[in-house]
Amino acid sequence: MPRLPFSNIVHHPTKDIVVLSFGEHFQAVDTKTGNILASTLPLEDRTSTTITTPPPALINTPDASKAHTSRITVLAFSNDGAYLATACDDKIMRIWDTDSWTCIGSRTLVRRSNALRFNAEGNMIVTADKFGDIYNMVRDLPEVDEKEKMEKKAAAEKKADNGDDDNEDEAEDGEQPIVGHVSMATDLTLTRDNKYLISSDRDEHIRVSRYPNGYIIENFCLGHTSFVSQIAQLPSPSDKYLVSCGGDGTFRVWDFLAGKLLQTVDLREILGMPCTESSTTRTTIPSTSTSTSASASPAATASSSSTPTGTLHPFSTPKTNYSDLVIHSFSLSDVKNQIAAVIEKSSKIVILEWNPEEAVLRAVRVVDLHGETLDVEYDRSGRLWTTVLPSSAEEEGEEENNEAQAADPKIVTVLDDEYQPIPALALAVNAFGSMTVDTLPDLFNMDELRKHTTDWREVKRQREEKKAARAAAAGEAAALVAAEGEEDGRKNKRSRKMPDHVVNK
Repeated sequence: MPRLPFSNIVHHPTKDIVVLSFGEHFQAVDTKTGNILASTLPLEDRTSTTITTPPPALINTPDASKAHTSRITVLAFSNDGAYLATACDDKIMRIWDTDSWTCIGSRTLVRRSNALRFNAEGNMIVTADKFGDIYNMVRDLPEVDEKEKMEKKAAAEKKADNGDDDNEDEAEDGEQPIVGHVSMATDLTLTRDNKYLISSDRDEHIRVSRYPNGYIIENFCLGHTSFVSQIAQLPSPSDKYLVSCGGDGTFRVWDFLAGKLLQTVDLREILGMPCTESSTTRTTIPSTSTSTSASASPAATASSSSTPTGTLHPFSTPKTNYSDLVIHSFSLSDVKNQIAAVIEKSSKIVILEWNPEEAVLRAVRVVDLHGETLDVEYDRSGRLWTTVLPSSAEEEGEEENNEAQAADPKIVTVLDDEYQPIPALALAVNAFGSMTVDTLPDLFNMDELRKHTTDWREVKRQREEKKAARAAAAGEAAALVAAEGEEDGRKNKRSRKMPDHVVNK
């Protein structure tokens, strides 16, 4: 049976820990040793070709009864790392204590969350849902049961009937709507000074609002030609820069306080594919493969870097349809000021470097993994943790490694500063992490953001052509019927009077 890959990764802000989610569960992994520290699911008893001794017993194992019952979609740490928030498909959000890895509270959200963030103090959680609404929520408020909800609703209705207009704090019930988009909200971020809430949606909009008074709109950042999949504030002395990416295959840098687009980087150009628009960045970059060490040699890198600027490098073309190239997500490293970008259904990760003094984003290399990338995350040391959907042995032509792949599939790869694999850090999680399943679910979730629309003029033209064709066909049929009727009439007219020789007979 296949191993379920990890679909999301998030790093602890103050400790050397990353949390990886798989299905309705998650596991915490030490980024220094690679050991699994905690798991909402007991580790399966497996054999391993790389680890001869079983993993150490888990000291902190969360109560399985507190685990989610459907797929985890988003995770976020508080700024001090004391809490982890997880939300899943069934609209349940849980808060976890990251010292004991125990669930300290849960809450039913109004709708499924697409993104969530803690505020700077960590006492509030901001969540964006699939209907475009963004809520400010008290972190420590426990979930109330249905009886309490009904009693509270009845009390509110009684107070309204009595004409009591004394408005209580809207946040008393723990949920206060502060921003509303007209389409699905895709991501949100809070600025480091906690003054602004920046949110994105399926309709290519990026909205800059005051926090927590979201009705005060500062600016819109408009320029994407397809949905926006992720946004993040870039480090700089002025703290006014934002980076975004999405379904149009571009990264865009903004001065979000002015609502001004500063730079567009098209990944089609970086990958040697036709671009949809002119880009302000045109560079040739080296390609690194995690499966072939020779491609990452200094000589190879120097050779690639010596290509004249302006010449596009035709890096290998993965299975991605580049006419619909989608940037699924990215991770920003504060240590190296670099961004690792995930392309949907591709084995390639594009690495870009951010220059905070010049406010310029430039591509530096392309990393090729052994399978389709699902998520990436830099740890506190600048190493890149990647999760992949492994390619089959038949596709890679490695039939002799079938047994090894079955025992220790590479669902996680850790890359060093030069983006070369560190196998030792991924041994334990590849051998004992996640769980086996009968069949793999669809792990790519960008399709619901695609609009699949057609130009209304083209639809109208096709409709009119079909109408005219039906009318023409109906006209021809009517003319044929009329002609046949006239011919029958002439025949009948000629045959009304019988010939005299017949009558006389």
